[in-house]
Amino acid sequence: TVVIITHNQAIAKMADRIVHIGSGTVTGVELNENPLSVLHSYQPSIQDIAKIATADIFIYVGGESDFWVEDALKNAANKNMKVINLLEALGDKVKEEEIKEGMQAEEEEYGHEGDHHEDNEEEVEYDEHVWLSLRNTKFLCGEIAAVLCQKDSENAASYKANLAAYSAKLDALDARYTATVKAATKKT
Repeated sequence: TVVIITHNQAIAKMADRIVHIGSGTVTGVELNENPLSVLHSYQPSIQDIAKIATADIFIYVGGESDFWVEDALKNAANKNMKVINLLEALGDKVKEEEIKEGMQAEEEEYGHEGDHHEDNEEEVEYDEHVWLSLRNTKFLCGEIAAVLCQKDSENAASYKANLAAYSAKLDALDARYTATVKAATKKT
């Protein structure tokens, strides 16, 4: 049984579309089960760290909100664990975070030990909400499927078929979304 762990419900849902978690070959463990919690301030418990340490696949967004991941992975008991950092997987497709009218600029809220910014240059921050883009979701599902196929080659055909079916749904939704935006009379 392949164990997938993530602390993000959106990622868990993407993985589920590909593997149908609970089907017998894949077990999904979602660490952050409170849908009202804020992912930006999520802190894993000791039990969460222990679950991550033994996972076959660990999927996380990356970025400054996941500052704790590096330390958690240092202690991983499963040295064959596959780790998917969604921001890294997307590479240049990741957008810089923008402050738009009506938004409040983020203050340094993470005061992590060792974070000392001597100069006044602002660091580039990337939008960590990568799953909100249908095209990103399709790409990331492909990344998840590829890792699953490596870990569980016996069920690779099923993962690929599930990926193809879900990708078709995402494409159809993206086409409808694009058509709606194009047809809008008011452009913002």
